Amino acid sequence: MKIIEIIMKMLIRKTAGGKISLIPVTNDTELIGENELLLEEKHLLYICNIYNKQESLVVPLEEVVNYVCDVFKISLQELMYRNRKQRYVVARQCYYFTAWLMNAYSLSEIGKYINRDHSIVLYAVKQCLNAIDFKDEVLFKPLVEILIHFHMWDIEKNKLKTKKQLEDE
Repeated sequence: MKIIEIIMKMLIRKTAGGKISLIPVTNDTELIGENELLLEEKHLLYICNIYNKQESLVVPLEEVVNYVCDVFKISLQELMYRNRKQRYVVARQCYYFTAWLMNAYSLSEIGKYINRDHSIVLYAVKQCLNAIDFKDEVLFKPLVEILIHFHMWDIEKNKLKTKKQLEDE
């Protein structure tokens, strides 16, 4: 299977400045080698392989938000409020990432549920992927706790569950 098909007809590539860009793929676009991918890009490809549109774990967004609020001991209004304190930012990022992994909702739907834009959701997903890769001290522990609750984290291997593991449950 080509890399392009895995990431749903979008090509992830590094620009000259080292930034990552998503570019719609046309027939004349050349594939990049897998060795040119950044760590974050490889993780994103792994996630896309596991969670595809055909078989998604569906939990209502309300349930995700309620559990995140319980973990962080905040109210829904506090989560929705435009507060930049780390506690609220991390709570929102955990909500965005968990809802995104379920792959039943678009980025716009996930963001709109707490009055945010899809671009904020996309940025939070990247932050969470980095937190998982580098075991970020602030974001990693609460994120894993939430993913364990929704049965998306393999405790034994200390990583996201594969699609086969999710199907077997």
